[in-house]
Amino acid sequence: MQVDSSRRRRGALALALGLVVAVPAAGCGTPATVATRRGSSTGASTPPRSAGRTSTTSTSLPGPTATTAPPTTGFLAQSVTFVSDDDAWVLGAVACPAGWCTAVRHTLDRGRTWSSVSAPPAPIDTGSTGVSRLRFADPSDGFAFDPGLWVTHDGGTSWHQVVLAAGVGVLDLATADGEVFAAACPGAPSCVGPAVLYRSPSGSDRWQPLGDAVLPPRTHSVDLQVQGHAVYLLAEGGGTATILGSPDGSHFAVLPDPCPTAGPGYWSTVDLSASTPTDLAVLCAGNAAAGSEQKQVFVSTDGGHTYRQVAVPPFLGDAGAIAAATPTTLVVSARSGASWLYRTTGAGTGWTAAITFDDGGMGVTDLGFTDATHGVVVHAPPGGLLQLVGTAPATAGLGTLYLTDDAGASWYPVTIPGA
Repeated sequence: MQVDSSRRRRGALALALGLVVAVPAAGCGTPATVATRRGSSTGASTPPRSAGRTSTTSTSLPGPTATTAPPTTGFLAQSVTFVSDDDAWVLGAVACPAGWCTAVRHTLDRGRTWSSVSAPPAPIDTGSTGVSRLRFADPSDGFAFDPGLWVTHDGGTSWHQVVLAAGVGVLDLATADGEVFAAACPGAPSCVGPAVLYRSPSGSDRWQPLGDAVLPPRTHSVDLQVQGHAVYLLAEGGGTATILGSPDGSHFAVLPDPCPTAGPGYWSTVDLSASTPTDLAVLCAGNAAAGSEQKQVFVSTDGGHTYRQVAVPPFLGDAGAIAAATPTTLVVSARSGASWLYRTTGAGTGWTAAITFDDGGMGVTDLGFTDATHGVVVHAPPGGLLQLVGTAPATAGLGTLYLTDDAGASWYPVTIPGA
């Protein structure tokens, strides 16, 4: 079952730090709070350019690992979005007189230099108007969301709030080829009513519900992937998961779920990632034990109609997200006492630990690829600690953006200025 990891993380951090705290109210000009979601699987606003089953034997032991923990800077990254290999925006938090405030930074040279642009006038993930994630469709049109929805059509110079329906908040959002899709429900992220999928041209605010995309009752978690005109959606609610797919963004059908439904233990469908309009990867997890759980990955080359299993990922860590650089090069995140990015390059190969963070299980968010070689991830998004203590302790690597230029084989940190 897919869960909101922000809730699990708050409890885990409180236990690890021995804290009994009250979460401060947050807002623009007040201490900010941030939540991260287990299923947020792509930091690229244009997703990666990245019914029989066959099983392969696992060779999935972690290989040589590298631990990188640069000191925390003035800007704490929470969410990243690339519209090309070099052009990106990052949503995060910076210190301000009242605590931590929402901020946005922009780069045109893949993180070598950064400029400050206007942030949406919203707290980070507090109340119905707050935001915790960021996606740009192109250099002009951007969307800050979860649970609120704020939109810019001038590259972040100005932002305005969009209300999809009364009391509705956004669960997930993705964009490609001039269109943007948003899954939303009343009272998000808790969802006190049915979830609905909306669509709009990315350059305007003409949002319409897609009646053909019928989300299951009690949906409270959604992962969206858009590649070209194809849309994939993983919806979880009531202890069950449903995968929907559309080749044209209009006509949706329920697709087979490759995760085990029979045999020993309990299995859940955790995340999905599309590297082309027809190539899909699905991450499953089950049989958890003491900070580890079994994981399985299935890939499809026909738009999610049939699957085959690839080598079994390492047992260590609770499964997080999956990102596909290509149909065969896959990266899976996991965390428990540490955080890992596991990588495989084909159905006949095992997995290696591309990077290991000795961070007590802070985890990652916005793992994704903009093409077959360039990828992004945010390590240790600051939300859990900010919610617990209302400040950012001197935790090495907190809110750090990492990039890869070799399809996830190696990763390097990027410094983003606080001022």
